[in-house]
Amino acid sequence: MTVVALLVLVATIGLVAGQWRAVSQHVRRIDIAVASPAIERDWPPASLILCVRGAEAGLADCLDRLAAVDYPDVEIHVVIDHATDPSRPVAEQWRAAHPDIACAVHVLADRSPHATLKCSAVDQALGLLSARIAVAVLVDADARVYPQWLKDMVRPTLDSVTGMATGNRWYDPTAAGLGSLIRFIYNANCVIPMHAGGMTWGGSLALRRAVFEHPEFRPCLRLSPTEDATVRHAVDACGQRLACLPAVMLLTHDGISLNSCLGFIRRQLLWTRLYHPGWPLIAGGAVVAYAVALVITGVAIHTAWTGQPVATAVLAGALVITTLGNLVAIEWLHAAVSRCIAARQGIAVPAIDWLTRLRLLAALPLALPAFTWAAVSAARAQSVTWSGVGYRIVGPGRIALTDYAPVVAAEAAAGRAMEFARQRSESLPRTFFVTRH
Repeated sequence: MTVVALLVLVATIGLVAGQWRAVSQHVRRIDIAVASPAIERDWPPASLILCVRGAEAGLADCLDRLAAVDYPDVEIHVVIDHATDPSRPVAEQWRAAHPDIACAVHVLADRSPHATLKCSAVDQALGLLSARIAVAVLVDADARVYPQWLKDMVRPTLDSVTGMATGNRWYDPTAAGLGSLIRFIYNANCVIPMHAGGMTWGGSLALRRAVFEHPEFRPCLRLSPTEDATVRHAVDACGQRLACLPAVMLLTHDGISLNSCLGFIRRQLLWTRLYHPGWPLIAGGAVVAYAVALVITGVAIHTAWTGQPVATAVLAGALVITTLGNLVAIEWLHAAVSRCIAARQGIAVPAIDWLTRLRLLAALPLALPAFTWAAVSAARAQSVTWSGVGYRIVGPGRIALTDYAPVVAAEAAAGRAMEFARQRSESLPRTFFVTRH
């Protein structure tokens, strides 16, 4: 058993070394991107598409940030899910208060029965764009963009071969709650595979006109569970490539409950299952990793019970190396992302201090079974709920809208959202001069 334990230890060290190598390469990509000079170009007209459902407390703050981007010719299209939605008065009041900003607020008119509400909203917004718009950029209501964000997103699409560019998100490791810690660990472990696998994030996604004008794009969008699937198909059909931007990272401070975190991870993995060819490897990797950790733990307990101290110590060492190795990789990546955000956005990202480090160490043993549960659940799922709307899986890459009800606006709730957004926007720097056409 001692020989087997030593082999397990060697394999563990090899896996951790491989993980560190991948992190090192990605950190280098981030540092190179940050150090690269931001060359000014002849910026084409761009349109920002923001799809909203429900009371988004940060909606007005998001619109403030979009209006403050340093870009010469940009318009904003906000697509509200329903006329009664509480986000509608927030968006319309913001538009009325900013008459100098090219902003249009629309109500979703046609919900596809075979796509998510966001895909239907994006389809409607794209159909409203004028012929002069060269780039459409999707953005989420909780995305905290920075002044140079739009230029960073559009710049890669100005060559002749890049049809799409995607950024990514990063979470605050000091946010309260076990759910926030597990989400941070999950996201930190996903950033590099997403870059390597060409996976997009719809919260910061730029599309050239050649892509969203492709004859198959909008019909495909109305039959798609996510915009990611449609975009990948259209980019491939156009013979163009995707640019993953390691230095475009948007920070989220908001916390999340454990139950909501598990639902979030399951939903992300389910969307991946429905469109990405690498799904079997992703799901299998999570299950195998948990199974191996469980077996090592079980064998270590057995060897301790049967009086084999050397084998027990070696196996325990393998578990410690795995845990500490992942923590080091996460901290390493967090430090690089923090430098990037500080340099690009002027924002100080909360550091991983000793208290946060201890919290992460306590959460790491729980994160792996959480990921495994989410992967298995996503693999078996026949339905999913997103933003209070139910969908049923009806085939490979296909869904059906099954349970929809509009969110009814409550005047008091909308008022609280506006007040919260006003307080947040007062703290936003107003030093950016933007010209509008």
